[in-house]
Amino acid sequence: MKLVYRLDKDREIYNDAAIRRSHALSTNTLSPLGIDPIYGLYASSEWWANVNSGRIPIRVTEGTIERPVYEADDLDGVPSGVLVRLDDNTNCDRSIKLLDRDNYELLRRGRRIKIIELLEKLKSPSMSIDEDGMLARLFEVYL
Repeated sequence: MKLVYRLDKDREIYNDAAIRRSHALSTNTLSPLGIDPIYGLYASSEWWANVNSGRIPIRVTEGTIERPVYEADDLDGVPSGVLVRLDDNTNCDRSIKLLDRDNYELLRRGRRIKIIELLEKLKSPSMSIDEDGMLARLFEVYL
């Protein structure tokens, strides 16, 4: 499988301005928004040490692509997710992003995919769309 996405290579969301915004939300005690910095502030050396040591929990989704998923705001024709058929024959939706636009042609039905997400606790779990109060941050995608 080929690595087609890695968080620290994504200049749209891994840049100084985005990191500063994340830090501001996480450290603002008056706001319920942001990540609980129990593993360090996002993208800090402490945070990366916790990523690399495996202290930050991960979710691995592996299976075959059923179809790409497009959202209403995907005006550029690039899917923002995939429907994955897991090895136990169930389906799940996952958000994805690829670094090279040419790699989106690889998102074909039947192709194997592996998605790794970092699971980070939100300051206010009620702000989560997941029932577990976690934010699933896309970390790596393999096709």
